Amino acid sequence: MRGQKILALALTLIAAGAVQAEAQFRSGLVSVFDGSRFQMQGPNLWVRLYGIETCDLEQRAFFNGVGWPCGIVAAGWLTQITLGYEIKCIDEGSAEYATFYGRCFLPSGEDIAKLALEKGMAIAKRENGEPIEQSYGLIEAEAREKKVGLWSSNFQSGGVFYRASN
Repeated sequence: MRGQKILALALTLIAAGAVQAEAQFRSGLVSVFDGSRFQMQGPNLWVRLYGIETCDLEQRAFFNGVGWPCGIVAAGWLTQITLGYEIKCIDEGSAEYATFYGRCFLPSGEDIAKLALEKGMAIAKRENGEPIEQSYGLIEAEAREKKVGLWSSNFQSGGVFYRASN
């Protein structure tokens, strides 16, 4: 009898832990606002992708002196990969211009911020000159070396001017 009670208690604690772990995620269809923010439908929350920054909507980058709308391109890319999909986010804390910073994932499990960095649609967010997520800095460096997306051009972010390497 005592063994059954212990087993029942253990199963209850496991189930409670699973519910608590699932509660850390927020999910829903999303409506993209810009290259790093979207509104999650259902819970009606604004999410800013954790660990990255993108061009502002009206911002331009310059490829060989020719301007292109890097903010619109980043927003279009984010829309393309998320439209119609249930996006799952882990709450990483409160955010400026959003309900929370989210570490967000496609249904395939891919980290959206990492994908944005790989495609050159974003740069790693920094504090005191260092990426707030170390792995994101490494992914950004690879994209920069390959000259993809923003890294093919000259652009400015957070008061820092980035020049395309030749």
